[in-house]
Amino acid sequence: MEFVAVSNKGIEIYSTASSDPSKPKYELPTGAKSPDGFTYSPDGLMCGVLTQKGDVDVYDCSKGYTKILTCKQQESFIRNFYFSPKGIFLVTYERYSTETQKENVHVWHLESQEIICSLILKQSNQRMWPCFIWTKDERVCVRMVTNELHFLSGRRPQLTKESTLFKLRLPNIAAFELSPDCKTVACFVGENKGQPGMVKVYSMASADMKLLGQKSFFNCQTCSMEWNSDGTSLLMTVHQESGRGLSQNYYGSTGLYFLHPSPMGQAGQNDLSLCTNNEPAQASAWSPNSNEYITLIGDMPPTLSLHEGVRGVAKVTFGRSRRNTLCWSPNGRYFLSGGFGNLPGEADVWDNERHVKLSTMSLPCTVLCDWGADGRTLLTASIAPRMRVDNHIKLHNYDGRQTLEIPFDELYYAGWRPMDNSLFEDLAPSPRVVKSATAAAKKAAKEPVAKAKAAYKPPSGGAFAAALRAERHAMEKTEVKVEYRPPARAVGAPANLQEIMNNLPQRLPPGMTAPLLPTQNNAKSGSAASRNARKRANRAAAKAAAAKEEHEKQQQQAKVVVDDKAAAKKQEETAHSEDGMQHTTDDKRLRNLRKKLKEVMALKALPAASLNDAQKSKIANEKNLVEEIHEIESRLG
Repeated sequence: MEFVAVSNKGIEIYSTASSDPSKPKYELPTGAKSPDGFTYSPDGLMCGVLTQKGDVDVYDCSKGYTKILTCKQQESFIRNFYFSPKGIFLVTYERYSTETQKENVHVWHLESQEIICSLILKQSNQRMWPCFIWTKDERVCVRMVTNELHFLSGRRPQLTKESTLFKLRLPNIAAFELSPDCKTVACFVGENKGQPGMVKVYSMASADMKLLGQKSFFNCQTCSMEWNSDGTSLLMTVHQESGRGLSQNYYGSTGLYFLHPSPMGQAGQNDLSLCTNNEPAQASAWSPNSNEYITLIGDMPPTLSLHEGVRGVAKVTFGRSRRNTLCWSPNGRYFLSGGFGNLPGEADVWDNERHVKLSTMSLPCTVLCDWGADGRTLLTASIAPRMRVDNHIKLHNYDGRQTLEIPFDELYYAGWRPMDNSLFEDLAPSPRVVKSATAAAKKAAKEPVAKAKAAYKPPSGGAFAAALRAERHAMEKTEVKVEYRPPARAVGAPANLQEIMNNLPQRLPPGMTAPLLPTQNNAKSGSAASRNARKRANRAAAKAAAAKEEHEKQQQQAKVVVDDKAAAKKQEETAHSEDGMQHTTDDKRLRNLRKKLKEVMALKALPAASLNDAQKSKIANEKNLVEEIHEIESRLG
């Protein structure tokens, strides 16, 4: 097997069968330093190199990469190019010039080395490029124009009436995908003026283009479609950038749908959504030689599942892991589940027959990942501009062993040379690897599920801290409190002896108590002066007690008034809050009901044959929606 590396040093071809696989077997002249500067033909017999002069040099890979012809630029530098499936044609794209306004896309017939077709393409975006799509047998060539698909003769595609076989008119068509058996075509029509997006499947057996099946969905800006190996079932991945609908997040919404078109043309049969409960679709991939596919569905970590390809029912569930990439080996025996991009770079290799994980590899900073034609060797690469440092190519065996690593200063592209996988024997995995993987799976099944670690809580978030905050808050509360003040004594009135003595500062030695002054209990009754003093003291004490009692009574009444005002204010605030809350709840409910009614009106505009059971139940519920809307509007006034 051979693989190519396009770097700042040039284009190098490596061979796994050479004595030193880390040394290049062939070196081609330095071309454009970009991933678009090199490509193999789908059959692997030829390759093209974009030169620094803006031309495309074509090499024969089966004869030691010898140069066979050069496709020269016509008006300006060639920016992009690709081969037809059998390598008969080469399509080149040059930047469009508004000054000359000449054709900038050319179709080259490689055998005769002449241009057989030219056209104007003002923008080379993902929607319009490639502009010519051939079936695998190259009998038909399809070109998408505004609101139409043109089916041309694949052996000599030309923009003439004689070369056009038939046309399919589809307003607002955005993408299409030919089936591998060259019998059907799937077309995606985007949302337009409130109408949902739709995928329609047509038969290419005759010019009338019979409709075989269709699936409609809202919240879809783009749709990527993938057929199974025999062209009988279709996977559709729809994406909405605004984040409405399924899986609302920063990256928008993504949904995965399955469609098995009916040969009798009964639209909507055997179709379903594989994303339930608003779960996003991370990845999906069909098996290359069997009618089954694998999916990664759900929030991170998603669930890895294997589905059969007739009804879309899940056969095996492999559990959850942080993965976002799926890749089958060419023979369909193994598949890889990897976590690349913003994930750490771990990858698992699974045996599809035994449903056992054979190995787990650590592949940090991986950008490209692909299986070799032998179905046992995996190529991974870290390339620029995604990674500016540590660019490299690594080869791993299916059991996780790394067999080769080649470092580069700047690597722009790496990939296998296409080969027929039937040239390699479909070998079963080593018994040693299977035994080790089975033992590891049994051990993992017996181990108890580890409890998730509790999230870290800072000291300021605990119960003790909450109690301290409550105590501090209570201490900081301001409360009006009236202290007792005795009535002022008239000027010239004699002072109470006991009061005078108690107010005098006393400085006594440590351990010595103050002497007991004569009071009402211990004073000796004798002289008239003593009796008069006692009477005056008693009258003063009685007045003081009465004044204190009166002030305490006033304080209690003031506190009751303050508490009543606070309670009334709190009750009023609670009533206002409840009214506002009820009003807010009714507003939200009214908005949701109007939104549902709008969806029902859109569904009623669709053909009845294209509606599923859920959509029909929504239409049947229209009367209840209208009644509830009137009820809420009357309550809001």
